[in-house]
Amino acid sequence: MITIKKHTMKTIVKKAFLVLFVVIMGSCSSSDNGSGGETVDNSPPTQPAGLVASNITLTSLDLSWSPSTDNVGVAGYSVFRNNSALNFTQSTSATISGLTQNTTYTFKIKAKDSANNESEFSNTITVTTLQDNSTLQIESGDIETLEL
Repeated sequence: MITIKKHTMKTIVKKAFLVLFVVIMGSCSSSDNGSGGETVDNSPPTQPAGLVASNITLTSLDLSWSPSTDNVGVAGYSVFRNNSALNFTQSTSATISGLTQNTTYTFKIKAKDSANNESEFSNTITVTTLQDNSTLQIESGDIETLEL
């Protein structure tokens, strides 16, 4: 028969609990604290570059830019119109619709990674949508059929 003193048993239980606690917390940790947990991603993606607009119409346009890079991976890009976030895309291009004709807009892009780190803004571009210059002039007489 083994005899263990009462205070020795309490010490053994406390140490076992502490070891178990450290092991559990170490496996749940989201920071690199030396306990074997994952490393926190504090590095933002690189700044998107080369933002350009194309296919400009009365009410829409296309944007495209060069991709950003990140130590873990880029999750996507936030598109800003007139300094307000418009949408989020995983692509390096976006079609912007619902614009007003003959109106000037500014656009810029931010990259974001899966840890929600954001890059610096891309270059800002200013774009003016086209103006509808089509007019109908009637010189004389009646128009029964008009074909455009």
